[in-house]
Amino acid sequence: MPFTLLPMLTVAGILFASSLLQTIVGFGAGLLGIPLLMLAGFPPVQAVAIVTITSIIQSALGSYQLRRSINLTDTRRPILIRLVMLPVGSLLLWQLGQHSQQAVKQVIGVVLLLIVLVQWRLRIAPATKLHAGWEWFAFSSSGLLLGFCGMGGPVLGLWTVAHDWPPLRSRGFMFLVMLGGNVPLALIHMILFGTLAGWGFAWGLYGLPWVFLGTLAGLSLGERVSKQGLRQLTLVVLALVGIQATVWPMVTSWLTGF
Repeated sequence: MPFTLLPMLTVAGILFASSLLQTIVGFGAGLLGIPLLMLAGFPPVQAVAIVTITSIIQSALGSYQLRRSINLTDTRRPILIRLVMLPVGSLLLWQLGQHSQQAVKQVIGVVLLLIVLVQWRLRIAPATKLHAGWEWFAFSSSGLLLGFCGMGGPVLGLWTVAHDWPPLRSRGFMFLVMLGGNVPLALIHMILFGTLAGWGFAWGLYGLPWVFLGTLAGLSLGERVSKQGLRQLTLVVLALVGIQATVWPMVTSWLTGF
């Protein structure tokens, strides 16, 4: 995707909106940003790379800011589990991409719809400690999804809210675990995808000012908008994007067959 006016405005708007949602409702950076970037014409690998580079900067700053609230014991095993599964997800993306970029988009659309369904329906009662089996399942899934489509955050968020931790401890945990996954993800994608991922990182660096503006706007609006209402609206938008990625190509293929 060339650095021309329309793509630059599109990337700016998507990163601004996704970071604003991330700040207000706790998710949105990858979950909203990656599908919209693909919808705008970016290949899946570049869409993931754009969000990855912005997430590295955000999570590094957040980890440093909340360093006194982070319990390193909480983060060690989750980071390691995600690191084990991260290359598996990336190799799946590479293997599927060898056959069809459209197939990659459709699989990511299915993942998006499943995440939306879980976010919409699941209600979790916070607990002091969860069974170790849930930890392995959650972070294996998170690492696999992060490597494949850059959407490891929702599972990470569900795991975090299942604990009765103070808000600062929860946020610090998420920032550090995200940082521990996104840096290796960037390196793996550079090895597997080369220039394609490199251009995505360049777009991500261009988008950093818009991410910061979206974050500032989210902090300003956080107390003046209904988080629940905005969350529901976001899930509707994500569901429509997921349907567009999975169903619409099949509809157009069927129509062109006549």
